[in-house]
Amino acid sequence: MIKIYKTVQDNTTVEVEAIEKGCWINIINPTDTELEYVSNKTGIMVDFLKSALDEEESSRLEIEDEQYLFIFDIPFIDVENKN
Repeated sequence: MIKIYKTVQDNTTVEVEAIEKGCWINIINPTDTELEYVSNKTGIMVDFLKSALDEEESSRLEIEDEQYLFIFDIPFIDVENKN
């Protein structure tokens, strides 16, 4: 699922239909087609998009073809499985 947001002049954030400069692209459980769409519209490599979705990725910085990928491994407490 892809949702696209943009902050407008009165500093409110609204959902928009298309990817445009300065927008926030929220991707949840994307299909390969959705990843290709985002890659084509933004120029971000598909491998970078896939890496960002991998829960097992460790923190790192990767630079390839003048693109930067920052992965942050931030711990969280899973309340549902807490004993």
